[in-house]
Amino acid sequence: MGESLFNDGTAAVAFQLILAGIVTNQFDALSGIRQFLIVALGGGLIGFLVGYAASRITAYVDEPRIEITFTTIVAYGSYLLAEQVHVSGVIATVIAGLTVGNLGAQMGMSPRTRVAVWAFWEYLAFVVNSLVFLLIGIEVHVAQILESWLTIALAIGAVLLGRTLVVYALSPLSGRLGEPIPARWNPVLIWGGLRGSVSIALVLSLPQDFPHRATLLTLCFGVVAFSIVVQGLTMKPLLNWLGIIEETDNAYSLHKARQLTLSASRVELDHLQTLRAVSPTVYSALSAEIDARSLDLEASIRTIQQANPDLVDEEIRQARLRLLSAERAALQRGVIEGLVPQEISEHLLAESAESVDHLARGHHDD
Repeated sequence: MGESLFNDGTAAVAFQLILAGIVTNQFDALSGIRQFLIVALGGGLIGFLVGYAASRITAYVDEPRIEITFTTIVAYGSYLLAEQVHVSGVIATVIAGLTVGNLGAQMGMSPRTRVAVWAFWEYLAFVVNSLVFLLIGIEVHVAQILESWLTIALAIGAVLLGRTLVVYALSPLSGRLGEPIPARWNPVLIWGGLRGSVSIALVLSLPQDFPHRATLLTLCFGVVAFSIVVQGLTMKPLLNWLGIIEETDNAYSLHKARQLTLSASRVELDHLQTLRAVSPTVYSALSAEIDARSLDLEASIRTIQQANPDLVDEEIRQARLRLLSAERAALQRGVIEGLVPQEISEHLLAESAESVDHLARGHHDD
C-alpha cells in the first residue's frame, strides 16, 4: 500500500516536470532528472519532518476529533509548506501520511483514535475518488468518446505496450535483487496495471488553454474505463487460464460445505439417539458412515491446503473475524447485564474494532 502511494506521488512529480517542459518549450534530460531528484527528495524530507513532529504531538492528546483535525492539518500543511519552498507537495503529503499512519499510530494514538482516524480518511478517499470521476464525467461527452474510438484504442495499445516493455525488462533484475518472479506472472503484471483517479486528476489539472486538453481528457477517460471494466473483469479468467488460480477455490469451498453438512448430520443423529428414535444398531452404522466421510473430507482439505497456503491464511482471517464478533457481542451483553463497566467496554470495543479494521485492511492490501 505504501509503495503504491509513493508511486502515485512520483508519477505526479514527473507529470509536473514534463508539463513545465512542454509549457516553456525547454526540456533537458539531465536537468530534468536532477530537478526530479531535488523536488522528490525535498518533498519527502519535509513530509517526514512534519509527520514526525505531528507524531510526537499526538502522544500528548487523546481525543479522536482533535487528532483527526490534526491529521488533516498535517496533510494539507505539509503540501503547502513543500510548495512554498518549490519541492513536491504531493510527495510531502504522502510521506507525512505514511509517517503519521505508522510511527504516529504507534507512538501516540489510542486504539479508539486509530479506528476513528482510519474511518475518517477512508471515507474522505471515497468522496475524493467519486468527485474526480464526476468531474471527468462532466467534461467528457459520449459523442467525443465515440468519435475518438480509434485514437482511444491506440492509446490503450500504447499503454499496454509500454507496460509490457517495462515488465519484461525489469523482471530479470527483480530476480537478482530478491525473490524471482515466475514467468507466467508477467502477463498478470501487464494486464493488472489498473489506472484510476490519479491519472484522471492529473489530466484535469491541465490549464484550460493547454493544447489538445479535450483530446487528452477523452483519451485518459477511455484508457481508465478500459482498465477498470475490461482488465478488471477479466483478471480472474486470466489467472485461471495461466494456471495461477485454478478451480482450487471451488473445490475447497465444496469440501468445506460438505464438511458443514456432515457436522449438521452428526448433531441430528446424536439428537435422534437421545430421543431413542433410532436403534443402537442403526446409530452405529450411520455414525460410522459419517465418520468415514469426515475422514475423507479432512484428507482432501488437508491436501488442498498444503498446495495453497493462502487458503489457510484466509480461513484464519475469517475465523478471527468471527471470534472478534463473538467477543464484541459478549462485551455488549456484559454491559447490559451490569457485569462490565461502560468505560471499560468502550475501551475494549475500540481495541476490537481496531483488530477488525486491521484484518480487513490486510485483506485489501493483499
